[in-house]
Amino acid sequence: MQDLIFYVAPYGTRGAVRDAANKNNITAPELTRGVSVRLRMRLFADRWSAQPYPIESFSGIAWWSWLMDDDWDRGTLSKITSDGANIPVRSVEETVDGSTGTFTEIQIPLLDMDTEILRAWLGREPVRGGLAGELIGYDVDGDPVFVLQIENFSVRNRIIPASGWSASRNSGSLGPDLFYHEIE
Repeated sequence: MQDLIFYVAPYGTRGAVRDAANKNNITAPELTRGVSVRLRMRLFADRWSAQPYPIESFSGIAWWSWLMDDDWDRGTLSKITSDGANIPVRSVEETVDGSTGTFTEIQIPLLDMDTEILRAWLGREPVRGGLAGELIGYDVDGDPVFVLQIENFSVRNRIIPASGWSASRNSGSLGPDLFYHEIE
């Protein structure tokens, strides 16, 4: 599973993707179709400081959900969804440019990154942007008590064979080579 660390400064229910010092806006991460990923979102307390989001404010959250879509239409299925039962929140330390900081990190596993919906949306494009992610924390009664929306994620397509093929490894003298063979 690929780990993608990114930093977010929330303002209201929207979040801006920022650099590790919370000084500049940067591009949201690019995901890759067919590659499971763990989004490691590190939250700042606000848009103006490098202080971590207060982790104790999540104490009333019983479970999380993460959805990604581009159409904001409740009547359609989301392009990407998370395993909401396995979204942990923790405090982590990281050293950036010689300075050690503490961050509130929400880990969002995206295990199924090759759905029919995502493939249809990407089509034959090498990359497509404009996906928004929505993190929702629910209390024990199932009411949403925390919402954070982050815009402008992109997904990179892959060059892989059509269905009916599977990947295998062949170790040769130059190292492992990945090749595809037809399934009978």
